This record gives sequence, structure tokens and C-alpha cells, in this order.
Amino acid sequence: MDRTLCIEFYSLIEPVRAVQIKAQAMQTFVIVDVYVMLYSLYTTVLDVSKPLELIIPVRRQLGSEDPYPMSRSHDLLQPATREARKYLGKAMSERYFKRYHPILALHQPKKIYGNNLGRPMLQKTFLEETDFKFSYLIDAQSMLYPPMTSGKILVKLINATNIDRLDIPVGWTQESLQKQHFVFVNQFIWNKIRCLAKTVAAPIVLKKQQMAMGGSTPAG
Repeated sequence: MDRTLCIEFYSLIEPVRAVQIKAQAMQTFVIVDVYVMLYSLYTTVLDVSKPLELIIPVRRQLGSEDPYPMSRSHDLLQPATREARKYLGKAMSERYFKRYHPILALHQPKKIYGNNLGRPMLQKTFLEETDFKFSYLIDAQSMLYPPMTSGKILVKLINATNIDRLDIPVGWTQESLQKQHFVFVNQFIWNKIRCLAKTVAAPIVLKKQQMAMGGSTPAG
């Protein structure tokens, strides 16, 4: 394997490995970091429409940053690197990023996205857990971090998802689907958070009520 191919492969695999290492960190709150790293990975390293930033292994091991970072257009990468980048992106999309696709994230999108005389129409205005293929647990955890509550990164992830024209229902556009998907997912996440909060709070409230009743009982 020549040096060029080694550098390209390292530049492709190292960012993925960095996310894996961060996600496996123990005794630290890393969910927000992982969320941001996944977004960066999805929109740069695995995006074949963008150049691949080259990482020089020796400089990375010495802990020094390249003062003149280099990147290479996808078309100019080695054929093996192009194939690996394409398939790695596809695999990551299937396992994780498909949740941000307005159609592929749902079990039965045709029962949700309809049309009325060519105009977009919703069959449902609120989606249940059974409508989605994903739990959105990592997104819900990230939403609990104050700077993330607005859902800006969620919007960016949804907008970064390319939708095949054949997947777009009659009357809808890619933009309208992406906006509606954010509404659905955002509603679902905050409903999940409220339900979890009630579950956690219920025994605490009950205990306080019992203590209050016990404290107000007259001495025998």
C-alpha cells in the first residue's frame, strides 16, 4: 500500500475512531460531544460531495497541528479510498443517520404524508413511538443540555440529509419534508423527556406526600 493511500485511509478512519473512543469514555458526560462529533463526521468526512481533509499520522502522533491543512477533492482520491468512503458513509447512514431522513425514518410514511389536489397534507399531526424506526435517545439526552435545547443541530442534521426525488411524496418538496420532520422529531423528543420526568418525579412526590401525612399525624 503506497503512502498516499495510507494517508487517505487514515484520514477517513481516524475521525470515526475518535467518535468511538469518545462514546466509550467512562464516568464523564460525553453525549453532547459525541452528538456534535457525529454531526461533523456526517457533514464532512463521510460527505462525498466535499473534499476529504488529509491527516498526517506522524504529526497527529506527535500532537502537532498542520499549519497548512490539506484537503483532497473526492474525485481526486484513490479509487479504493473513494469506495471505502462511499460504503462507510452508507453503513453509518443505515445504522444511525437514517433517523434524520423524513421518509426512511418512518415505518409507514405514506400514512403520514398525503396530498390534497397536489398540495401537501398531513394524515397525522403527532407521531407516536410506533411510527418511528428509531428511539432518538441520544437526541433527547442532548436536548437536556441548555445550549442544545433549541434543536439547531437537529435541524442541521435533517437538512444535511439528501432525499431521493423518487422518495418525495406528491405535493411535497425536500424543504417542506425536512421542516415537517423536525417538527415531528422535536415533538416526539420533548414528549419522551416529559414522560421520563414524570416517571422519575412520581416516587419522589409520593414519598414527600407520605412524609407530610406522617408528620401531621397527632402523637398517640
